[in-house]
Amino acid sequence: MKKTFALFALILMMGSLRSMASPDDQAQDILTVSGVGEVKVAANVAIVSLAVETTGKTSEATQTEAARKASAVVDFLKAEKVKNLQTTQITLNPDYRYDQGKNTLIGHRAVQALSFETPTDQAGRIMDQAVAKGATRVDSVTFQADEASRQKAEDEALTRAADKARAKAKTVLNALDLTWEKIAFVRVNPHDPIQPMPRPFAMRAMSADSAVESSPSPTLGGEDTVRVSVEMGIVYR
Repeated sequence: MKKTFALFALILMMGSLRSMASPDDQAQDILTVSGVGEVKVAANVAIVSLAVETTGKTSEATQTEAARKASAVVDFLKAEKVKNLQTTQITLNPDYRYDQGKNTLIGHRAVQALSFETPTDQAGRIMDQAVAKGATRVDSVTFQADEASRQKAEDEALTRAADKARAKAKTVLNALDLTWEKIAFVRVNPHDPIQPMPRPFAMRAMSADSAVESSPSPTLGGEDTVRVSVEMGIVYR
């Protein structure tokens, strides 16, 4: 009898708690929709990686010559006010020739590599001049949009994604003769950015005079694509 009474009291208490729960705590009918926004933006920044490579009989002479040429290139790039100029590699290695089953030391090879950023439309001229100042190779050129342009494109992509998600919800609810009550949640999911791909640059061998006289190497950055998605839950009745 006592067990029966206790069970009855527990059932009454659970019923009272359920009646006291707010509407927001109870299950709601939610329609989940999503939209993707995509905006293309001009890749107006070139990220250039180039190097000075020298060879010599002794390690000291080779390194000294590499440092001299690299300093001339750095001074030129600083004068051009390029951004994010940095040294990315310094190496000095013996150079061997394999002949008749044995390696013979024939000298040394030094490499000093640099990277920097510059407007896309200036990249060709600056690379050509860097070659004239002592750079011996251009390893890669990567193009991307500057930060301000990407942020503006992301804002526009967010607006497009939200508009698409909202339009989908309205279409579904109207088709089912349901009423939009409110937005239960919103999630913004930036898509993984498309990494700019390095593009090979065919470096021309040239002297300082020919670099000045010739037309600059053409550099076309193309476009970056900014994508975001917006997911939202719509409470309906």
